[in-house]
Amino acid sequence: MMLDEAPETPSFPREAAAKDAGLIIDTPRAAGLHVGIAEVVDERLHLATDDRLGRTDVAATYRTSRQVTT
Repeated sequence: MMLDEAPETPSFPREAAAKDAGLIIDTPRAAGLHVGIAEVVDERLHLATDDRLGRTDVAATYRTSRQVTT
């Protein structure tokens, strides 16, 4: 999907990935731990969802990262 630039037909929507990422990091955060890259992934997924891109495929998350770095 990333190569075809066709994330509008999702096989796994970003909003679902954002929910899962949050669940993955909740327990370590509650214990005072940082889970590194998982936190960055969580941030990018939530940024995309906040930008109303939540229903596009998770493969398009790279677009959000590109926007954050430019």
